[in-house]
Amino acid sequence: MYPMTNQPRTENILRTQLILRNGLYLNKQNNKPFTGMAIEPVCNENNPFDLSKAITRIEYKNGKRDGCYNYFHKNGQLMFRGSYTNGKLQGSCEGFYENGQLERRENYKNGKLQGSFEAFYHHGQLIETGNFKDGKRHGPWGWFDEDGNQVSGQIFKNGNTAEEEFDEVYPCGPKESRGGFQKLLDIWLDKP
Repeated sequence: MYPMTNQPRTENILRTQLILRNGLYLNKQNNKPFTGMAIEPVCNENNPFDLSKAITRIEYKNGKRDGCYNYFHKNGQLMFRGSYTNGKLQGSCEGFYENGQLERRENYKNGKLQGSFEAFYHHGQLIETGNFKDGKRHGPWGWFDEDGNQVSGQIFKNGNTAEEEFDEVYPCGPKESRGGFQKLLDIWLDKP
């Protein structure tokens, strides 16, 4: 007998045992909204719940993705980790290269990109950085070469370009001598 609780009973099943109907993931065996962890194995068919051999692990609650979501490279390295709340990506998510190096870091709110975003080269150097607001680029963005030198920048407002790209990064100095991206950044941040 299960302990008395208002939480639904959870189970682990293969992801192929779920069907999507009317926005809910149902267990094919009983046609009820699924609560638990669904796993897609790589190649260990004798023990599909061997988590070290999974391609994906996704938690569900009442038929919606809710909880951790992990996706793995075939070599077993983590490819992506994030979290769902009531069927929508929520909070910090990270993507990784096959060598385990961080590829990107992003944030979600109600399924839309929100807040800081960073992307990295396979050796760890920053490629791109910026912010999202309601799923759209918003604020200053910068792009970098493999040596970490900023090569361009742009300012966005609600997904639209607020200022054009620049080809040269100017050093910071007195306001009169500032140019390029620094000047745009000061305007955006409303600095004197």
